[in-house]
Amino acid sequence: MRAVWRFQRHSLTMDGARVLISGDSVSMSRLQSRFVVWLLLALIVALVGGAAPLAANDAATEILQTKYGLAKLGDNLWVLPQEIELRGKLNELPKRRERLIAVEKDLDGVVQTNQQAWNESRPAAAVLKQSLARLSSADPQRELLERQLKALEASALEPRKLGSRGDVRLLVIDLASQRCELLAAIAWIRQAVPAIVDQYMTLSSDPDLAEALRRAGEGQRLGPQRTYKADLQQLGKYEKLAATPWVPTFQQGGHTRFTVLLDERAPATFTWTGDDEGPVVLTASTAQAIGLVLPDDAVREAVQAAPNRELAAARITIGYLRLGRCVLRGVRAYVLPPEGEDVGNRLGRSALAGHRVRLEPQRLRMWIDDEE
Repeated sequence: MRAVWRFQRHSLTMDGARVLISGDSVSMSRLQSRFVVWLLLALIVALVGGAAPLAANDAATEILQTKYGLAKLGDNLWVLPQEIELRGKLNELPKRRERLIAVEKDLDGVVQTNQQAWNESRPAAAVLKQSLARLSSADPQRELLERQLKALEASALEPRKLGSRGDVRLLVIDLASQRCELLAAIAWIRQAVPAIVDQYMTLSSDPDLAEALRRAGEGQRLGPQRTYKADLQQLGKYEKLAATPWVPTFQQGGHTRFTVLLDERAPATFTWTGDDEGPVVLTASTAQAIGLVLPDDAVREAVQAAPNRELAAARITIGYLRLGRCVLRGVRAYVLPPEGEDVGNRLGRSALAGHRVRLEPQRLRMWIDDEE
């Protein structure tokens, strides 16, 4: 006697897997029917049994992420977030180098173009000045010659005054920012690599972490992704682009201004006072930008902000103050109160005692300890 089973497109769903049996009628022997039952039971066991490893993997992944703060890189590597940030900064270095070179090239081009135009305009300017000197103040030709001289002088600035031109100031500020950002990134990388290595050394001796990696799946391992020794060795070629014996300068309000990197992380624009006695002065906003918190009991001293104006400024010590290749350590400075923002950041020769300083405004540079 044959058993006859009839199915009208029935389906069986087990833990996400669907077995579909369809047809108008299926005829089979008892042996065949038992085989189908055994097959379905085996499938159920496989699905239920496979859920346990998946649950274990999920639990291990949760431990690696929440307890140890690790992130998965690729298929089987677990790394610290700091290493991911490190990789990003390393990848950015070539782009920073290209941008810095491009801006410096543009600025040098402006200097050369202006110098050439200035040199070419001198003979004509001299002739116009001589002609004006021979004319009386009431001569009708005087107005025409004065307009010609003014137009000629507008075509090219005296080289030492080029830094006062608006577009040139923007280029100098851009170049200075690119230099400081590159130096800050290099300083961060140099500090981060040994710190990351130490963290991995500590984590590698944690038995709970080792067990979590084992349960997370075959081949799962702890970082770092590489040693970064070669990366550290390459930093010098980037650093030399910004750690030069000169810093770019511009002119504003008749003063020379330049950008300094404070504590290897925050750029700030300073006015050069040229004063042998004047202190280094920071505005309150600059101090805030570098994360400086003034203690309530900070010593305050009177700082001469103008001939008839004194401000009570908090005395501090700046760990690092970098001007290109020149790095000053443990610099005494004074932080102005909020009402002294208009005074601006100031730096004079007293901060660079023992260093040789030379201004070269026609090339938009201030040299420090250059080899003449």
